[in-house]
Amino acid sequence: MEPRFKAAKLKRLVDERRQRIENRKKESRTFYDAVRRQLDATTWKQLPCTERIYQITVLSDYINSDNPSEEFPADTAAADIGKLLDSWRTYGKKALFHIMSEHQEPQEAEGFQESDLHLATAVFTCPFHGPNSTDAEVSFGLIGWDDAALHLECNLPWPFHHLCNGDLYFKAKFRFNPNGQHTAQHLLKLMGLNPNTTLASSLDDSSARFACMTCPLERKRRVEGRYVMTFKECVSHAIICSDHQPESFMILTEEATKSVIFHEDISEIRSAHSWCCKHCPEHFNNLVPRQAAVAHVKETHSISSPVEKVDFFYQQSRERLVRRQFFVGSDFPPCYRCNKCPEARKLRLWTWQTLLAHLTGNPGSH
Repeated sequence: MEPRFKAAKLKRLVDERRQRIENRKKESRTFYDAVRRQLDATTWKQLPCTERIYQITVLSDYINSDNPSEEFPADTAAADIGKLLDSWRTYGKKALFHIMSEHQEPQEAEGFQESDLHLATAVFTCPFHGPNSTDAEVSFGLIGWDDAALHLECNLPWPFHHLCNGDLYFKAKFRFNPNGQHTAQHLLKLMGLNPNTTLASSLDDSSARFACMTCPLERKRRVEGRYVMTFKECVSHAIICSDHQPESFMILTEEATKSVIFHEDISEIRSAHSWCCKHCPEHFNNLVPRQAAVAHVKETHSISSPVEKVDFFYQQSRERLVRRQFFVGSDFPPCYRCNKCPEARKLRLWTWQTLLAHLTGNPGSH
């Protein structure tokens, strides 16, 4: 009977240890979430995953300790997590800087600085979210630090916590894309902007629209035309179609751009569960549609007119939602808007004949 008792005792000890490890991992994860909640919400998606936090010595020792009465080392863990997050950002920036500087001309490399990572011409790709990725719903042109930082998790080495010193930055798997950079430079010049000073963040709300003239005309509902792209979409397009030279891209006129933006469908992005409050961690675990984020800011923070990017924002992620591009027909009948109708009214488009009938049929209001 004694061997059976020994086997049962051993199994019980193994099960207790396994359960203790799981409980302590959960405790560490909850603590890490509490630390992240206190940080700027725009950085949440850029931070290392919980599994990397388990590698910190103080937490690893606690999780694997056989002492069932050992208490969670909160103060030491908070300090070491802070150090890891600082190293995470520093290592990521130095890695990207190293990769990008290798592709600069000698005369350009002399004045090259780490702050250049924030420029709209700093174009990288992630080998795990690129043209060969199995996920077709990702945008793989990473422009500037904020885009690339979302992919630190899949590009920085394992284990990470002891690789923060020395010349090990080549271990990052990011790739710099010269064709994307040259395309970005060309697009900025078309927009009348300086490629040497324009920040990637300044283009988030840009209304500029472009078309690739190297792409053959497509037919949609018996109409020939092309799809219209934003700045970032053009850069990603140039990365996919590497034989499309930067000069392939043409900027739309102001009038054509207004027409395209009027037609573009933004409902997918607005309704996506990707919006977040900037004033509190309410949406840390549960992102919400735009309307819900606005309502939260109004009700919880008493802000009557919430401003996007000030009070709430769209939380980017590695698996980015790809918007539906608008198709512009080259021989499609022109449509018009009535400038007499009030802006508050839901505006519609008219053909020339129906517009004339609309104007002449509302002599009092027009």
